Amino acid sequence: MIRLSEDTTLRFDGPGRVFVENSDLVFDGFRQATLRWKHYGRPDAPYSERTYEEGQVRFAAPIGTTIETL
Repeated sequence: MIRLSEDTTLRFDGPGRVFVENSDLVFDGFRQATLRWKHYGRPDAPYSERTYEEGQVRFAAPIGTTIETL
């Protein structure tokens, strides 16, 4: 599980791959990914959830970021 903010998480289920591609962090090959969030502005707001059965999640690095791999 990755905590993206106080009220937002991203959970991956099943085997998958994590790798760096052109300075982006990529999650691929998972069985299921679930994004769970609470809408801003209402402390009592319920959580929302969206499940993805396929695809790829890519965290894009800011322009100019370089990542060195060992």
